[in-house]
Amino acid sequence: MNHLIAFFAGWLADLILGDPAWLPHPVVGFGKLIAKGEKRWNNGENRRRKGRRLTLGLVIGSFLVTIALLLGMRALSEALHIGHTLQYVSEAILVFFCLAGTTLIREVREVFRAVDRSLEEGRKQVARIVGRDTSDLSAQEIRTAALETLAENLNDGVIAPLFWLTLLGVPGMVAYKMINTLDSMIGYRNERYLEFGRFAARLDDAAGWIPARITAFLMLPVAGRLRLLPFVRKYGPQHLSPNSGWPEAALAALLDCRFGGPHNYFGEEVWKPYIGENDRPLTSADMERAVRVNRGSEIVMVLVRAAILLGSMLLTFGILNAAPKLEVIHSGERTWELLLADMEQASSSICLEYYHFADDMSGREVRDVLVRKAGEGIPVRLIVENVVHGFSAKHFFTEMEKSGIEVRYFTDLHRWDALSGINRRDHRKIAVIDSRIGYLGGMNLDDDSHYRWSDTHLRFESPAAIQLERIFYRMWTALGGTGAPEESLVPRQDDGIEIIAGGPAYPVFAKKYLQALQEARTYAYFETPYFCPPDTLVSALKMAASRGVDVRIIVPDKTDHSYMDIANQFYFPELLEAGIRIYAYLPRFDHSKVFLCDDAQCWIGSVNLDNRSLYLNYEVCACIYDAETTLTQRNFFLGLLEECREVSLTEAARQAKDHRFQERLIRLLKPQL
Repeated sequence: MNHLIAFFAGWLADLILGDPAWLPHPVVGFGKLIAKGEKRWNNGENRRRKGRRLTLGLVIGSFLVTIALLLGMRALSEALHIGHTLQYVSEAILVFFCLAGTTLIREVREVFRAVDRSLEEGRKQVARIVGRDTSDLSAQEIRTAALETLAENLNDGVIAPLFWLTLLGVPGMVAYKMINTLDSMIGYRNERYLEFGRFAARLDDAAGWIPARITAFLMLPVAGRLRLLPFVRKYGPQHLSPNSGWPEAALAALLDCRFGGPHNYFGEEVWKPYIGENDRPLTSADMERAVRVNRGSEIVMVLVRAAILLGSMLLTFGILNAAPKLEVIHSGERTWELLLADMEQASSSICLEYYHFADDMSGREVRDVLVRKAGEGIPVRLIVENVVHGFSAKHFFTEMEKSGIEVRYFTDLHRWDALSGINRRDHRKIAVIDSRIGYLGGMNLDDDSHYRWSDTHLRFESPAAIQLERIFYRMWTALGGTGAPEESLVPRQDDGIEIIAGGPAYPVFAKKYLQALQEARTYAYFETPYFCPPDTLVSALKMAASRGVDVRIIVPDKTDHSYMDIANQFYFPELLEAGIRIYAYLPRFDHSKVFLCDDAQCWIGSVNLDNRSLYLNYEVCACIYDAETTLTQRNFFLGLLEECREVSLTEAARQAKDHRFQERLIRLLKPQL
């Protein structure tokens, strides 16, 4: 949606402002580069080759520089924690500079006003918009030249830039502007430019070929005169240029007039075939009618571009696709029921990546299915975090390997260098079946997740499962695994589910949380078992609350580690003072990792709100951009509050005082918690 807003902002700026004389224009810079290159290389032998190299260098260079600029603005925006604002602002500015609809309309109106005052004023004014000698033009020739230029500019300054914007984005639009500027400066058929500018002229012809015909076929229905199409087909190809004749023919048909005839370029007379037959006097009323046709054609093309962009967005977020089969699961029993059934039905592959896969009743249930499927010849691949299992579970996984299951250990405790990476853990809980069904969330494969704890997991059938599988295979390959499928180059279609993976080298989740809190407008709800966030996130929470955002946090009343009970309370006093509401879940240990924001975002994954998850561990999260899902989970969250005790500032202050020594120690250890 932001790309669409940027596009409309740029177009509206051109519609209202045109090209103000006081504002530096990139095309002026293009012209200086072209003039400098022409002065240096348009001499001696091989002029055609030199001109081709200059043209290609400037066109490709403008395309790549624009990409670099937009990526740089994107990175700067992320560094400043303002989303991608600077990228979208840059897009709007470039769209504004690349369109030239309003300016030429103003110039053409001035030509007609000037020639009505005097012939000499008309000649001077039309010289501003045409590239030929105007000193001997009659009043009729001045008006004809102005309307010819208006028709050509509708293609060159509006329709063609929008066409290339639609095809190749903003970089394509800028590159076309460079091509058009090259043609206007060195694309002439005279002694000086014939060889040097030949390639630039041909490239401009190629880049404008389709847009010129689109322009002509837009003008007729906009004016309600589609029956004039045979006229355009007859006269459009007669112009010396393969493109200029089409919009000129459309305008000549609509005005029932004649364009073409002798033109003087740098002292050389060029005869252009007549377009049309009625050599009647042109008036200001004809000019105003031509302006209306131009504006109408421009608006139609803008709407077509917007519709294509909107359609692409809708397809990307799955709104035009079948809704994904998605289930947010709050029960271990339900998770086991679905996961075991899906694995039993697997026909091509099973990929599992789990922080904890226990040798207990629940873990053995999963193991038995995996062994059975491996025996059927289905590839079964498993990644486990060995630190949490220790040496005692080696036999459990060895037996799996003997049954045909491929196993990789994130931290192999039997290696001599295991201690070097022991502080980094693979904390993910991933299952992908047949590249079609995905699972992720907070549930491990053990009795705690199955029976004892409260937790949240996600099951989905959608193209997002492919993204989750790719994340698995990147880790699999890094650990020495083989058999990873080739990654498809097909654009991602994730049905509104964005799968995000993070790790020590790319701590993306801290940035995502900061961005979400900065953009939050109504509410931000967190459910986390461990709450020991970095100071930057604490500040973002307080700033959101200060803006009136309803910030609420649910933590367990008792965790599975007594020291984390104290660590969780470390920031309670200052957060409560800032207006943030904190709740302790009473029935049992709540291991859920959920974030909800503004009825627009629902995050479910393995990420705790602590330094270890945000900066040290390998984690995964599904960001669901769907109002219905978020609203459903918001209602579930609010229902959980009935089973919670709200923490008061008085209680938090008392606990801080009682645990003063422990909290100081935890403060020292916080980067590792």
